[in-house]
Amino acid sequence: MGSNAFRATLIGLGATVAFGATTASAAVVTTSFAINSATIADLYSATFDGGLVPCGGSPTPECTFFGGNTPAGRAISISATGTGDGTLNVDWESTTGEILAVNSMVINLPSMTLVIAGSTTVTVTRGGGPAVNDPFIEAGTGTLGRDLDGAGAGVALGQGTADADEGSGIGDASIFRHDDAPNPDAPDFAVFNEIVDGCTGGLCGLIGVLSLDGVRYQLGGVVNALGGDALVLKAQTGNNSIYTLNMTTAAVPVPAAAWLMIPAVGAIAARARRRRA
Repeated sequence: MGSNAFRATLIGLGATVAFGATTASAAVVTTSFAINSATIADLYSATFDGGLVPCGGSPTPECTFFGGNTPAGRAISISATGTGDGTLNVDWESTTGEILAVNSMVINLPSMTLVIAGSTTVTVTRGGGPAVNDPFIEAGTGTLGRDLDGAGAGVALGQGTADADEGSGIGDASIFRHDDAPNPDAPDFAVFNEIVDGCTGGLCGLIGVLSLDGVRYQLGGVVNALGGDALVLKAQTGNNSIYTLNMTTAAVPVPAAAWLMIPAVGAIAARARRRRA
């Protein structure tokens, strides 16, 4: 084998090894997604539906995480107008799509009507009504400050810390679980009676005990850089109520200015190759 052929073979082997190392290695990627739909799929209320069912002898990781299974039947029915939206920023593993940390999750829920025990009607109006803010859920560090009490100062959200993958969900690419205990990050999730715009019926006095404070929650599903992922948020409140939201994500569009830079970068690279030649 001539020296040129030998050198070419070494170069080819080096490229093969480098390519293999690149494809086999994983990287942690931080990406912002738009949540282009968010709908409440289930709402179990510990106040109106009774206690959780004990897990039994061979509990699933989910039952252990939430401290029980939800019983059959629901006392609260939900009718939503439209769908919610929001933003999601996560650290994720590039080869599996596993979510490793939720840096920010802000979900604006749609306008809703909730009927409790067939007799009390609660209305939540997005972008209107007495409530100061849109109905929302926020976790992680957050990106928005919220005035929760409507007094102009209130309790600002966006002061939490990034939520890491914890518990039995670690290493499971399709499940992310985070538990704020023993030090709940109180600003993470909204207080229910501060997003309610109206209530009629005999149970209105109990609205204050309902909340969206997800002291622990899980996200089911994986992500990719292009978005289009289907995720399921299941969150448990301080009084053991559990609600489930179905969400879909979309990649955040690259600003037009960034696209304009791509041809310029390509031209610079081409000129550099010509100089080396």
